[in-house]
Parts: sequence; structure tokens; C-alpha cells
Amino acid sequence: MLSIDIFWQAQDYLFKVEMFSPISNRENQFSLLAKIFH
Repeated sequence: MLSIDIFWQAQDYLFKVEMFSPISNRENQFSLLAKIFH
């Protein structure tokens, strides 16, 4: 399923963002991800 592939790619991206960004940016990434899926 394409949607599942996108989900896992986004998870991998967010994991990398967490490692290289401050927490405030991480929260912004999660809100952005929520907008993508809703």
C-alpha cells in the first residue's frame, strides 16, 4: 500500500529530524506530519 510506504518514510524522516533538531522543531515536524495525514 502506498499510504503505508509514505507513513514509514515519514517515520524514518522524523527519526532523523529528532536526532538533529531541537525539541521545538521536533514538535513542529509532528504537527506537519499530522497535517499530511489528515
